[in-house]
Amino acid sequence: MRKISEAKTIVMHTKGISEDEAYAVMREQAMSKRVPIEEIATAIMNANEILAMGKKSG
Repeated sequence: MRKISEAKTIVMHTKGISEDEAYAVMREQAMSKRVPIEEIATAIMNANEILAMGKKSG
C-alpha cells in the first residue's frame, strides 16, 4: 500500500489533481494493461526517479 500511496503523490503533483483522481488514473492504467495496480505504482516511481535525476543539484 505504501508504494501505491507514493505513486499517487507523484501523479497528484505531476498532473495537479486530487488523490482520488490520481488513484483513478492509476486504476484505469492497470485495468487497460491488465496488470496489478502495484505494477503501475512501481512503474510510476521508477519513471519519476529517472526523470528527477540531475534536478536535485541545481
